[in-house]
Amino acid sequence: MAEQKKVLFFRDYEGFSGGHLKVWNYFNHFIARDYAPSISFSEQSLWDSNNPWFAAKDKVLSDIGAITPDIVFLAGMDWLRKPEIKNCPATTPIINLVQGIRHREPSTPLYSFLKNKAIRICVSEQVAEAIRQTQQVNGPVYTIPNGIDLPPLPQAMPFADRPIDILISGLKHGLLAQQLAESLRPLHKNVTVLTGYQSRADYLKQISQAKIAVFLPLHEEGFYLPPLEAMAMETLVICPDCIGNRSFCLPDYNCFRPQHDFVAILDSVHQAVSLSMHKRQQLLSNAKQTALKHNLHTEQQAFFEILDNLPNIW
Repeated sequence: MAEQKKVLFFRDYEGFSGGHLKVWNYFNHFIARDYAPSISFSEQSLWDSNNPWFAAKDKVLSDIGAITPDIVFLAGMDWLRKPEIKNCPATTPIINLVQGIRHREPSTPLYSFLKNKAIRICVSEQVAEAIRQTQQVNGPVYTIPNGIDLPPLPQAMPFADRPIDILISGLKHGLLAQQLAESLRPLHKNVTVLTGYQSRADYLKQISQAKIAVFLPLHEEGFYLPPLEAMAMETLVICPDCIGNRSFCLPDYNCFRPQHDFVAILDSVHQAVSLSMHKRQQLLSNAKQTALKHNLHTEQQAFFEILDNLPNIW
């Protein structure tokens, strides 16, 4: 039996995020293809039950020099730690997961990494187009839309039984979230505002208990998973345009996607509250189908096509 090929990952884990979750997904894609991935965390990384690798301590390296990787997997600022690898000749393939639009901005370190040779996997076509336009990219660029892990999501509650009328997820825009909540007081609805960090399980539970979820992403996101998770749990989604959500947040088909400003978002909430039952059910049904299409199996199979052809690509 052939020896498993070794894959080296890096992470600087300061708390749970969608970006870390997606790297964890790719870590498991390698395992599913009979590779042997290992990961090295920065010294300041947090180590608690919210860390996706918490139950995979046997995969965590204390000494990078302990392995000679056959593949290096990098995302975000992980490039800064590549010089630490002592046994990494130029023939070692590097796979670079690109999750953000910010890679196109010359003022960021992420932009400078584009000149490094790598096989780049972008989480959306918007991200792929953004980095191609820089004309700095060294290596092939592929797009694999993010998938979500459907089975662990909470069971969807009947819409009428949900205790939260409107949930505002404002971790990235706390002030805007509070302003929206204040402006919605005349509706006399049960409005819940999330601005502080909480466990992923608690977060998903509250989304599943909401009739309407208002998401406040950054103005530019590479993909933005939370609306898809809400769609899977049959929660009506309002998510302003953040570029990377344009392929799956489809206004008047499966959600509301206003411009990213207070007035437009507030107007969408009022529209959502006033929807007829027929229109609401139509949106929720389409949203559920959208979420089902964005599953981890589809993502994994697309990645396998690249992985299995790695010698020819690199």
